[in-house]
Amino acid sequence: MNTTLLREKMLSNWKEKLICFAMAIAVYAFHQTTKFEKEDFTVPLEVRAPSLLTVKSGFAVPRYVKVSVRASREELGGIPYSDLRAYIDLSSAGPAGTTEKGGFNFTVNVETTSRLSNIFPLEITVQPKTVYVEVEDEIVRYLPVRVNVPGDPPYGYEIDREKISVNPSFIEIKGPKSQVERLEEVQTEAVSLEGVTKTVETEVRYIDPITLEPSSSSQRLAVRVPLVPRISTKDLNIEIVYDNIPPNIDIHDKTPFMTVSFQGEKLVLDDLKAKDFFAEADCSKCIKPGEYKITLDKIPGTTNKKVQAISWKPREITVTAAWKPEEYTIDEPIHNRDNALE
Repeated sequence: MNTTLLREKMLSNWKEKLICFAMAIAVYAFHQTTKFEKEDFTVPLEVRAPSLLTVKSGFAVPRYVKVSVRASREELGGIPYSDLRAYIDLSSAGPAGTTEKGGFNFTVNVETTSRLSNIFPLEITVQPKTVYVEVEDEIVRYLPVRVNVPGDPPYGYEIDREKISVNPSFIEIKGPKSQVERLEEVQTEAVSLEGVTKTVETEVRYIDPITLEPSSSSQRLAVRVPLVPRISTKDLNIEIVYDNIPPNIDIHDKTPFMTVSFQGEKLVLDDLKAKDFFAEADCSKCIKPGEYKITLDKIPGTTNKKVQAISWKPREITVTAAWKPEEYTIDEPIHNRDNALE
């Protein structure tokens, strides 16, 4: 059979042959389709936005969409939902400009991992196919950072708030214009002072003021919170000691105690006792009978605790001086009892 005869036989009745070939393809496709199975996945919906546009503040975008996958039974059983990514792209809306409200229907797109690209045949559909979203301009501001130190430090200590530091001290915040414009600061995660008695130096994240969640950024803030002993006061009733009394003088109308306010570290003051101190009343000028005013300006201590007497009452006392009675020795004769009885 020569080439010409073979060509004539192939081209003869070509319409009928083409119809038969198409029917064969359809039968094969139908057979393959009947082997498919479908599974529905609930997939998070991601919002992808250009640099100057974002979802309008307060507008709720659907969090999930339904993605249906058709594939052979063998392939379908090994597909996890994490191989599917659903998203809308706000760049197709164009800039929102200065309009107060702008709504658009965005097509829901589905991406697959490279693992799914090797599956054939594979059919993917999504519901809903479009999502309505209101958008607005996105702006950027640099806001100061406030270190969040909740609660109180351990007993006896306090925070030196003037020396709290954070680095960096300003953070770039990007988000909806209507929301970002109202912000005044950014705060860090809580810095715990539980059980510490010295300056805390640590690294923390900052709280995203848009989502109110810890920032997903890898940036960490270096925080320093100085702790210092707490300074307090304590009142004690201490004894007044009368010194330097002239030898021929007695002192009357003595005031026994005085109230003294001491200042120092709280933990030191807690252990302070009245017996650790006394007030000195110098009576050296009481040289003859009469009333004298004595200024109490010395608070000697018998302890090495670092405290300071900052005030006391009374500051001045009045005493009465009198001559000390003279002592006489009377020599009495010794009488013999026996002689007295005679």
